[in-house]
Amino acid sequence: MRWRSPLARCGDRGCWDGWAEPLVTWPNIITALRTLVALSLTALALPKQSVTLLLVGLFVHWGGDVLDGSVARWLHQETRGGALFDVLADRVCALAFWLPWAAWHPDVVWPIALYVLEFALADALLSVMWLAWPLVSCNYVDRVDPVVHRLNWWPPAKAVNTAGLLVLVVVWPQPLLASAFVTAVLVVKCVSLVRLHRRLPGLPGPAPGCAAVS
Repeated sequence: MRWRSPLARCGDRGCWDGWAEPLVTWPNIITALRTLVALSLTALALPKQSVTLLLVGLFVHWGGDVLDGSVARWLHQETRGGALFDVLADRVCALAFWLPWAAWHPDVVWPIALYVLEFALADALLSVMWLAWPLVSCNYVDRVDPVVHRLNWWPPAKAVNTAGLLVLVVVWPQPLLASAFVTAVLVVKCVSLVRLHRRLPGLPGPAPGCAAVS
């Protein structure tokens, strides 16, 4: 797997020039493995209602999510197909943790339901809107809208969005505060969707080239 994503003609690593992508890359292998391991741990946890196994599965998902993205950048193996695979894997793994947790802890069902709405719907749509531009992945949305990128894919923002619910639902259960937190995140996602929608290019879709802010 010596393939490396070519540099776009504009010289921007985040832009896509229409080059063909291999299906099998190291980042995609890591995404597949971390998803398989996380789902297997969830399957083992369900009959026993094992909180430990469920949490280990969540941390495998989180650690693998960081690893596959890092490897993609290190090896220059970022692909649009791999980015979409990552988005799908994230939703599957997250729901595999939060749905059983809601079933075992009815007192936090409401914030988890809001999270499912936010992450599985609003954030999922936001996480594929970059396909409308010649970009390699959502990590380069700053080429289109720097504000949306900072709110959603800037590492500190991602850390807060990811860890906030875990702290307020699992570590220190606060249903009302957790609901308020997820609602605030949902508002940010909706505002981001509106901002990107206003920048959408016309049909027939993205042509290979540069997606820099005009």
